[in-house]
Amino acid sequence: MLVDVSDFNAFEVYYDGEYAGALEALVTPTTRINARAQQTAALMDAQQAEARPVAPPRPKIEKPKARPMPTEPIPYQPSQPIQTQPVQPPADETIPY
Repeated sequence: MLVDVSDFNAFEVYYDGEYAGALEALVTPTTRINARAQQTAALMDAQQAEARPVAPPRPKIEKPKARPMPTEPIPYQPSQPIQTQPVQPPADETIPY
């Protein structure tokens, strides 16, 4: 199979979204285009392998174990003790109306 064009500079070739230049001649076999694509893919794979970070792997984080849930009612315990004033009887024993 051939790619036959009138102006080979008018057609741009892209491999995996990367610009690979123009066609080489007015008549270009598809096998040559495919071979260039394979070479470009191998080069891109090699560059990607070199670009990988070399940081040491992180240690695996273990989830903390949950405390068992209580099975009994939990009594109310205020965070601060409640301070109350003793009840003062009225100064006179009369009831105001």
